[in-house]
Amino acid sequence: MSTFPIESLSPVSRGKGHFYAQIRDQIAAAIATHNLPAGTQLPTEVELGERFKTSRMTIRVGIQELEAAGLVEPRHGVGVFVRDRATAQPSPDAATVQQWVRAVDEIVAAAAPEIQEQYRAVREGLPDWARPSS
Repeated sequence: MSTFPIESLSPVSRGKGHFYAQIRDQIAAAIATHNLPAGTQLPTEVELGERFKTSRMTIRVGIQELEAAGLVEPRHGVGVFVRDRATAQPSPDAATVQQWVRAVDEIVAAAAPEIQEQYRAVREGLPDWARPSS
């Protein structure tokens, strides 16, 4: 298994977009340039937070976006690993995810108020690209 070159990552900067997007983009670039081959384990959220000088929650959002893009896969209790692009299933595109979210919105609109409240909390946690514009 390869080791992650954490020293190649730069701390996030104000004015250069969302912090989670900067994190996502740096890790995605390392994967795209084959600096992170399939099977490489990413550092922990704590280690990445120290390197990027940001919170674990921000790290988590960046990693979730990498997972949605099919670049990494979390393994419960073990860590997050770079996926093998040759065998990875393609992730749905943003438009498809937004259609699913709209469909769930319609279903939840008819649900009990407590379910609607719980769903609102879940929906607020979606990455920006997954939220329908209308």
